[in-house]
Amino acid sequence: MNDASMVLPAAAVALVGLALAAAIGRMARRSWVPGLSGAVTGGCGIGAVQLAGYGDIGLLPLAGLLVVYGVVVGGVTLLAGGGRE
Repeated sequence: MNDASMVLPAAAVALVGLALAAAIGRMARRSWVPGLSGAVTGGCGIGAVQLAGYGDIGLLPLAGLLVVYGVVVGGVTLLAGGGRE
């Protein structure tokens, strides 16, 4: 189902997503943050899952993974933004 050699690239994609989330929190207009955070969650989350070889795990487990990754992305975005208004 998965290839162990692809775990590192998948982790790198997920970490790039977190770096993007931090940049979004620090620099993006406040009104753009939800959309950009969703794009990071979808793009990097699904990309990492696909690279790791878990793309065929089914819709419910995939949705669960994306929810967890989305919560982490959202947390990083909020922490990087520092609660600015």
